[in-house]
Amino acid sequence: MSVTHNTPQVTQAYRKLEKKFAFATRKAASRGGRVLRDSIREFIPPPKGAGAFPGYAATGTLRRAIVDTEPTQRPTARDWQVSVVVNESSPARVYAHIHNVGGVIRAKNAPYLKFKIGNQWIQVKQVRIKRKSYMAQGVKLARERMKPAIRDAFIREIR
Repeated sequence: MSVTHNTPQVTQAYRKLEKKFAFATRKAASRGGRVLRDSIREFIPPPKGAGAFPGYAATGTLRRAIVDTEPTQRPTARDWQVSVVVNESSPARVYAHIHNVGGVIRAKNAPYLKFKIGNQWIQVKQVRIKRKSYMAQGVKLARERMKPAIRDAFIREIR
């Protein structure tokens, strides 16, 4: 026995549900990106004046430069991809890597690097930046927070 009298309604309901799931997975991916972005930002050094030495001059530029992209649908899969990157137009892009992995900054266009500590100007040929590992630490923290955040975002959109 074959029942075909409500096939259009079943098909319509299926397509509506499919669109709802696609929207919910996009929202969940976006939420996952924000969780990762915020987790990385938590490990970027403290704001100006809260550093380990008096000359610490963090302005928050690096923290603000860590951004998440809009979700994009992957062509070969039925899921979404979000990236967390250092904004290309940010001045922090130049020094984000050196702060993450550590290293030496040398004067390029002048014989010395010049900066102010307190009321005194300092001139040095190079400065050693300590490794901060904010990316790896942020990813580790995000792994703990990601699953419940994505689940909650998905459920909120399905209801």
